[in-house]
Amino acid sequence: MGSSLRALVSTQDPEIDVEATERGLRAFALPQTMLLVPLPEAWLAETPTLGFQYLSAAVAEWAVSVSARQPIAYVEQWTFAGPGEQSAVVWAGGSIVFGPRFTSTEDDCEPPFEFVGRHEPTAVHLALRELGVERGDALDEYAALGLDAKRHTDDWLA
Repeated sequence: MGSSLRALVSTQDPEIDVEATERGLRAFALPQTMLLVPLPEAWLAETPTLGFQYLSAAVAEWAVSVSARQPIAYVEQWTFAGPGEQSAVVWAGGSIVFGPRFTSTEDDCEPPFEFVGRHEPTAVHLALRELGVERGDALDEYAALGLDAKRHTDDWLA
């Protein structure tokens, strides 16, 4: 069984909710006063930017704009029966402050991905930490936000 997510993550902000709605997107409140904006296929790039598989220039420009007010991350994660790839970048103050970072739990991964062991933090975990997410008693930062509650981006959008 696999899972995948393509989304923006930030602290809760009414302006992001309004901006998401204006773009035909939905924002979801998460624990720790965080916000998730899952990105449907229509927002994926034919020619992605910053080395990502799906990040469009339009999403990156929106993230840079939001980051003038507060930090925001773009995350991509894909897993299948355990192994997977994770990619993330965080902007703050209009600039990149973390990443882009690409990690894989598959030891035969190819650049730009770097191998991380199953119990090491991935690019997504590190980006969420950069936003201030605390793991607490959860398995990791991803689970602490409840992102593991739905398996795919489309599940958030349904």
